[in-house]
Amino acid sequence: MLLHGDLLFYWIHKKYPNSNHFSDRLSQNNRVNRPMFWSTAEKMCGHLVVIDPAQIEQIVHHYENTIFICAGCNEKQMGSSRNEYIVIENRVPLTHVLNMLLEIFDMFLEWEAALEKAVNRLLSYNAIIGSCDMLLEEPLALVDSKFRYISYSKRLASENGYEEKYVEDNKYLSLEVINQLTAMPDYNRLEEIQDVFQYVCVESFLHKNIYSNQIYVGRMSIPFTKDTVKNAYYKQILLIIAQYVESLYAKLGSFRHQKSSDNKFNQILNCLLNGTAVEQGSLHNLLVNRGYSQNDQYYLIQIKSHFTNNESKLGAALTSQLEDLWPETCCIVYQQKLIVLINKTKYESKSKKLFTQELAYFLREGLLLAGISRKFSNLIYIQAAYRQTDIALEVGGRTNPMYWYFRFDNYAYWYLLRNGYQNFLPEQVCDVSINILREYDVKNNTELNDTLRTYIRFHYNALSTSRELCIARSTFLKRLERIHTLTDIDFSNHQRRIYLALSYEIFEQYGADTKGVGGKY
Repeated sequence: MLLHGDLLFYWIHKKYPNSNHFSDRLSQNNRVNRPMFWSTAEKMCGHLVVIDPAQIEQIVHHYENTIFICAGCNEKQMGSSRNEYIVIENRVPLTHVLNMLLEIFDMFLEWEAALEKAVNRLLSYNAIIGSCDMLLEEPLALVDSKFRYISYSKRLASENGYEEKYVEDNKYLSLEVINQLTAMPDYNRLEEIQDVFQYVCVESFLHKNIYSNQIYVGRMSIPFTKDTVKNAYYKQILLIIAQYVESLYAKLGSFRHQKSSDNKFNQILNCLLNGTAVEQGSLHNLLVNRGYSQNDQYYLIQIKSHFTNNESKLGAALTSQLEDLWPETCCIVYQQKLIVLINKTKYESKSKKLFTQELAYFLREGLLLAGISRKFSNLIYIQAAYRQTDIALEVGGRTNPMYWYFRFDNYAYWYLLRNGYQNFLPEQVCDVSINILREYDVKNNTELNDTLRTYIRFHYNALSTSRELCIARSTFLKRLERIHTLTDIDFSNHQRRIYLALSYEIFEQYGADTKGVGGKY
């Protein structure tokens, strides 16, 4: 781990209060590797170098990303050197200095390992903030853009009285403080500051904004102290943690507190969308843990901005909001697009409202558009559903530009005319009425699907159809009435008749059995 001089000097200064830190503009952003004794210029460059006072005079050049530490000297001995120095005025054996520095480096390496584990294995903001406890004396807090605490140093906050003052029972910043902050005339402009900054409202804090695709999503804060050395140290701590918080945010797409099973479910959905095989037992267990059954039906929805091409920014901002709004959904950012999987079966069992009606309200308020896939009941086919959302947005946006959402089923006919079935299975793109009749026939031992196919083949002639099927005309009419009840097909609609005929052609060309259900979709 490469360390900034302010990180090192904080711990050196704690042990040797009469030490000093000197750096100029050229060296203020130095980052150094593990400590070593004075050596050749090539070997020293990029390291923290322990030197004897007598060696200061030999340092006549500027060493990039190098910090020199000297014990038993003072500022006057340094002259006008352009390098970065940490000076300990005590006369201390150089071996003692080196051992102390090695301990500091080992501590930060341990911290780095904890941060990597928090982001790549635990997927936990709590683990990121918790890893800092051994490095801090004041509490660190991570708050989202709505003033909700994502995580904070609970022990330090409690010991220093910050938890009682600033944390409500619902884990939000207190309303009194929120009102004070938002009333400040320059408060909104703070979201644009990229570097660590100090801000005084109720108290003075150091802050570091958190961004996702250049959009402000939250902020880290730690108390500003009277100790300038500590403040400089805390600034570097905030800069490091911000990288890991933003990295985890990019993985999860939100600050939403998720169980590990939810994180695994998101990862599996990403794998399925990428076409990567997943272990079926793991998928089944995750579905069971979420309360889903094998026969549940789903929609996949892709949401994008109505005016600008900013799907990646939109996804980061809306993921947690959508999951709070519709509990039976799972939101992920896939290929910089906001993708929502909704369990239609679970949603309808708990809500009296139509999902599409709720969706329309949400889209209108946010000036958003949505493409909705066909219903499906096997997550293995989620990749096809994702392509359907793309098609719905593309064809629907071109055909009905004033609509807020577009169902794939409403545009599948046009897609077929332009593209054929390409890589879709027939049941994934052909008229949905065929799927309905196939499933009904299997469950009820009927022949409605064959009846409809024959009716189309004989140009919608009832007498010819009944003769071909060897049934009475009245029997045929009863079947036709049942087909209409199940599918609501309007045979007077020329477009629908072509779509049905074309769909049966595709089934036959594909070699699919239109009499059976085949692969469940």
